[in-house]
Amino acid sequence: MKIRTHIPYHPEKDLAAAYNDYMSRLGEGEWACFLDHDAMFTTTDWYLQMDDVIGLHPEVACFTAVTNRIWKGAKGQLYQSGLSLDNHDVAVHRKVGAELRDQFWGCVEPLPKSQPMSGFLILYNREVWEKVPFRKYQGRNCREPSFLGVDNQLHFDLIEAGYQVAVMKGVYIYHWYRGEAGRPHLP
Repeated sequence: MKIRTHIPYHPEKDLAAAYNDYMSRLGEGEWACFLDHDAMFTTTDWYLQMDDVIGLHPEVACFTAVTNRIWKGAKGQLYQSGLSLDNHDVAVHRKVGAELRDQFWGCVEPLPKSQPMSGFLILYNREVWEKVPFRKYQGRNCREPSFLGVDNQLHFDLIEAGYQVAVMKGVYIYHWYRGEAGRPHLP
């Protein structure tokens, strides 16, 4: 099994197309690890850890991780420790990552449909993707399909198709997401 890491981009902000294009390039049995442009791994053995998680949990089609900052609807992925949202000290985040790695290596927690996945990290199986590709968000209050919410839509589609989505409890990602006071997520 091989995991290929990629930061998706599309010049016209069609994130679903960017994800699908990359997934189409993977070989049989491979996984894509998508990482947001404003996110970073906090340990040096993240690849080995994700490889172990995949092997230990074959029932899970898509994984995500724990993070410091996130969209308010994705509470199942938020690190709950009292760490300030304004703490951008990478050394502190690396320490948190090492602690979670040591405590929860290989552990996952399923994410219910009521807690849609945030896509700062998406670890996705190619064979499942062939059945459940990425698509633009079709949710409520959406005037037109958007590149925002592609991660939520994938989560909903996977659950609807009978697949599991889970959080890797020992993989901690530092996420800059709205790191500057009063700044919106996107320009």
